[in-house]
Order: sequence, then structure tokens, then C-alpha cells
Amino acid sequence: MKVRLIILTFLISCTITNYAQQLTFQKTYGSTKSDDGKAIRQTTDGGYIIAGQIHTLTADSVNLYLIKTDVNGDTLWTRVLGDSLSDWANAVQQTTDGGYIVAGGTFSYGANNELIFINKFDATGNLSWSKAIGGSNINDAYNVRQTTDGGYIICGVTLSYGAGGGDLYLIKTNSNGDTTWTHTYGGAIGLEYGSSLQQTSDGGYIAAGYTSSFGTATDIYLVKTNNLGHIQWTKSIGGAGYDRANSIIETSDGGYMMGGYTGSFGAGGHDALLVKIDINGTVLWSKAYGTAGAERVYAVKQTNDGGFILSGLTSSNGGDIYLIKTDSAGMVNWSKSFGGANNDWAWDVIQANDGGYVTIRGSANFGAGNGDIYMVKTDSMGNSGCNGIDFATTENSQLFVSSNTATLMAGGGDIININPGIQYGGSVSTLCTTMGLEADPQPEIKLNLYPNPFIHSLSIEIQSGEEFENAELRIIDIHGREVQRITNIFTTSIEIKRNHLPSGIYYYSINQKGMRMAAGKLIAQ
Repeated sequence: MKVRLIILTFLISCTITNYAQQLTFQKTYGSTKSDDGKAIRQTTDGGYIIAGQIHTLTADSVNLYLIKTDVNGDTLWTRVLGDSLSDWANAVQQTTDGGYIVAGGTFSYGANNELIFINKFDATGNLSWSKAIGGSNINDAYNVRQTTDGGYIICGVTLSYGAGGGDLYLIKTNSNGDTTWTHTYGGAIGLEYGSSLQQTSDGGYIAAGYTSSFGTATDIYLVKTNNLGHIQWTKSIGGAGYDRANSIIETSDGGYMMGGYTGSFGAGGHDALLVKIDINGTVLWSKAYGTAGAERVYAVKQTNDGGFILSGLTSSNGGDIYLIKTDSAGMVNWSKSFGGANNDWAWDVIQANDGGYVTIRGSANFGAGNGDIYMVKTDSMGNSGCNGIDFATTENSQLFVSSNTATLMAGGGDIININPGIQYGGSVSTLCTTMGLEADPQPEIKLNLYPNPFIHSLSIEIQSGEEFENAELRIIDIHGREVQRITNIFTTSIEIKRNHLPSGIYYYSINQKGMRMAAGKLIAQ
């Protein structure tokens, strides 16, 4: 289908070739200093939301950084949140209202201590509310999920409450971020750390991390609770070395899959680790992946074919992103590494709507500063167009044994309503963009707008008589802020009203079925 949009005056014409499947690209985002991307999710419009931290230009500290992109990884808007001390994000999720919940830590809003930092944004990046939670010692959040009741569950660590030196920390809030319960889990002496959690199909929760109170050394730590956070079972899993879980998901068979790393088994100093357990916490199988160096997994997701995608790091080639695709039994389908001469690794990975994969991290090799947020979009075979190689992975099977733990449970957590400063910033650069596997070229789209520049309104017309199919138009200012959006477009023409837009340059994009159909520049006189 050819769609022609005709300008009557001040004609501007451009041709865009669109690829419906498996676009691949690499992007960096950030400042002129060191920045880091911790979490990524694909959003309902087909784009992405990225959470992490950006280095402040005026002080030696970082602020929470939120980036909204389109499906091509191009920035729609950014938010920088925090104060004079360091504030950061470790996790993000799109919420049912189209907005975003972001969790991490803050030094700016505590009394000389680190607090958990929870922020709710609406769909256009406006801050709805902000909370700091914790006690007089260290508190940090590493994962957040919206729960089926519309509230949120937060997982992390606290040294302020609990039985030992530090405990795994679960916080349940309502939809406004006010706590409904808080629980700590751990031993009487050592440290327990919560890296990841998920609400389970029975309405409860599964959390994973590591423990030094139970097991033979530092072991994987699992806590399964009911919907009120009361313990159903706890397990430690590991060998004689250092073993850790960084990610846990509920699998389609009702069991669980953990990703992390092991110093007890495998080919090198640390190997990437995948552990499959049943609904009761019993280990069914485990695999270690790596080389003679060090490999780690920081995120695991189940893929559409029933297998798994793992992302993390490998010490080979100076330190690179490590991406592994396995089948449902943990057998390697392929493995890749991405990066440059300096350190790169991936904190998070997702499978995109087109069947490819997206991973996020900070890079010491690319971008405007000493290290920028580094986004890699691949096709379904892990190809991305640049900075990547096929990677020879050794796979080892080792059956870990899970042991029950005598976990102590406590509670606590003060909550502070705060009003943090919000700014906009960061630049984006493209390292490479290619047509990936199974690319499906679409007909050319000729885009015309009139009048441009405009004073009161601007019109788009479609000459062929064809209609848009549930299209969406967005207008962004030069700071990356969305200033106008038109949704549910099924007509042959679109009118953009200026409303209260100041004079200046703006950028528009038209998206349909999760793909960007057109983009360009507008000038308001």
C-alpha cells in the first residue's frame, strides 16, 4: 500500500523505507561524563523505556535517568531526577495506566544514609509521586513490579532492619506508593541480598539473590512467600565457591528459572549460570557457560520459542557484553559478544515484539563521555550490524542441590514523601543501523505537511484515500519533551493545532502498529 501525504504550500517531501521485522541498531545515550543503563522494557507503543543514571555536570554525583525512545531507539523524551547527592534507578516497568514505575536508591533525601527511591511517572514523563523508604543505614531497591491489585512490590536489601548484617527486603505498597507491609528475610549473622523478584501465578512472590548466612560459602538465596509476604519456603543453592542469582522468572511450566554466576563449577574463575527449579524450589537442572576467563549473567527472560535469552558479561576481549540464546533445556543455540577495547556488559535483556533482542548497559567505549548508556538491538539470531562477534561458549552441566534455610523474618521501613527536582538532558548517537534477519521491506511513504512553518495549525492529507490504521502522532520539543500527542488516527487527514506551543523547532513522528512510519521537523512561527 502506498500512502501519499500532500503539501499544498511550503512543500517538504521525504522518502522513508520502513522494515516491518527485526530492525537492528546500536545507540548510546548520556552526558559528557560517565552514565549507566540498568533496565529496559518495550512499551505498548512499540518503543522502549530505559532507566539508569546520568552523571551531573555540576557535581561529582549521579542522578536518576529515564529515557523514552521510539521503536528505532531514537529519543522521544528524557527525565533527570534527583538533588545534590547521588540518586539512581535500577529497575523500571510500564504500568497499566501507560505510565512508569522506577525503583533505585538515593543519598539526597536521607539523613546521611542511603534510602530506597521509588518514583511514578505518567505516560509523558511527568512525575506523579516520589517516595524514599528505609531506615538509618543502607537501603537499596533492585527490582520493582506492579502487582495484580494495582500496587507495587519492591525487592532489595536493607542494613537498617532484620536479624543479621543485612537482609533481603520486600516492600509492598498501594497504587500511591504508601507501604501496606514490609518484611526482611535472612540469617542471624551474615548478609542476604535481594536482586530480583516476580509476582507468581498463585498471587505470592518469588525473590532471588545471595546469602552468606546459609550454605557452604556465599550461595544463591531463594524466598517464596504468599501474597502477604509470609514465608512458604526458603532455599540456598550452591557449592564451595561464590554463587549468586541476579535474575529470576516464573516459567511457562509453573516452575522458575534463575540466572547468575558460579565460582563453584564451570570452565573459568566465574561462569554464567542458569538454574531450573520446580514449584517447590527443587533444582531440576543447572548449566554453566563460559571460557577460561570470567562470565556472568545479570538477566534472563523466557523467549517465544520456550527457550531463554541471557545477558551479562565476559572478560574475553577486554570485557564485553555476553548474550546467550538457549533452548528450553539450557542447550546453547548461539552466543555473541558486543563491545570495544574497554569494559562493556549488559544489566538487562528483553525479547522485542519483532522476535529480536534488546540489551542495555553502560559502555566505556562508545558515546559522548567517559562511558554512555549502550543499547544493542539484535535480530533473532543475535546479529546487530557492528561491534559484535560470534562467541565460543563452553557449556557444562552441574546439578546443584537446594537446601532449606532457617530464615528469620522481621519488618520495618519509614516512608518519606519527597518533591525532587526534575530536569531534561542527555544526547543520543547511532553506532549502526541495519536491516536484520527476515527483513520485510514496505512500500515507500511520501510525507507532506502544509504549511510548514505554521502559525495556527498544520495539516496532513492522504491523496490515495487510504486511511491510517490506529496511528499515533507525537510532537517533541528540542529538549526531548513530548508537547502534543494525537492517538487513534483512522482518517485520511490529520490536523495539528498549535495550541499554546511557543515559537521554535519541534520534531514529529507518526507510528502505526508499533513501527515508525514517518518523522521530521516542524517550525512554529
